[in-house]
Amino acid sequence: TCLYTSYNTKLIFKSWTGSSWVPNTVDTGSNTVDHNPPYFSAVAEGDYVHAVFLSSSSIKYVKHTYDPYFPSLSSATTVQSSVTSTSAPILSIHTANNYLYCFWAGSPTADHVYYKKCVGGTWDSSPTDWINEATDHLTANDMLTCFYSSYSYKIGLVYMTKTSSPYNVRFEFLTMPVVPEYPYGLLVILAICVPIYLVARYGWIDRFARSARPSRELAQ
Repeated sequence: TCLYTSYNTKLIFKSWTGSSWVPNTVDTGSNTVDHNPPYFSAVAEGDYVHAVFLSSSSIKYVKHTYDPYFPSLSSATTVQSSVTSTSAPILSIHTANNYLYCFWAGSPTADHVYYKKCVGGTWDSSPTDWINEATDHLTANDMLTCFYSSYSYKIGLVYMTKTSSPYNVRFEFLTMPVVPEYPYGLLVILAICVPIYLVARYGWIDRFARSARPSRELAQ
């Protein structure tokens, strides 16, 4: 899927079938990308494309669903309101569980980098204040980029500090939990081990009972 826009216009999604472009496009309607250059970021998940964009000083999110005839787009939801006019959002996806991470800078506090996580379509209610550059100061709120997707359970971020030359280019990363938040692995282990334990335990007791029975009969 190709995303395109221009100053103060809607964000448009156009899909490719593998051999031709889908004739129907979908767009964000009244939620325009109102900065020049336009700020938006997107990642793919199977037949879905997740996108964030800056609109009226708010970070908005939409989800595009691929279809060769009738692609669709969800209604825009607000990830974070009242950000600066240059708080360019960037999006990454943790491929182990398809959680989304949206990063931006400069709001609620200047010279800080924040992020929110999206699980199952629901974004964190409050942002995580992740990086504090109050000493060196951020070069600009739109001077940052991140991994497209997680790598070795990490999502990296590159950004700039200092407001005059020489500038700094800095790197930081989030470490994702290796064990899934839902204990599917533990449930599988229990499903395998518990029957083995029960068979071993009660099978041994049954064998002991059978071996002890002749001794009791002789004693009688």
